[in-house]
Amino acid sequence: SVTRFNSVNPYKNTENSMDQFFRLVYDSLFKYDENYNLVPELASSYSISEDSKLLTVAMNGNARWHDGSRVTATDVAHTINVIKNSPSSPYYALVSNMARATARGNSIEIELGTPNALEAYKLIFPIVKSGSSNQNATLNDGSFGVVGNGMFAVSKYEKGKSITLKRN
Repeated sequence: SVTRFNSVNPYKNTENSMDQFFRLVYDSLFKYDENYNLVPELASSYSISEDSKLLTVAMNGNARWHDGSRVTATDVAHTINVIKNSPSSPYYALVSNMARATARGNSIEIELGTPNALEAYKLIFPIVKSGSSNQNATLNDGSFGVVGNGMFAVSKYEKGKSITLKRN
């Protein structure tokens, strides 16, 4: 149950209570299973350099946005870099040690500020499509163009009353 929010863009929203909504509409690179093991969601695998300064994540080639387009490493790099520049984002702490994120083909390379072999465990934030209408999407004005990649897509919104989701 969520009563107030200022955006359906996960990294621009400042309401922590929206996390459950975001997890329905957007997937992350990884998630935790029932035993708290890290399992791929939008990613297929990851590796960490021997010096623990570079994290490389291979994307799942089958991952798709609600509009049918492919989820890319560029989308991930964009999301990480925008969150890094948004200290008020509820996801900022998860990317604060990431010095740079760069798309390299079907992989994302993440340079770490401080070596950390466990940094992949922080890649659990929603990924937003780069260059999409999500950049300024809000539901407060009754309009939306939300393009997520999760289990549900937004199908209807009645301002102040309800959000209707449909299974993706």
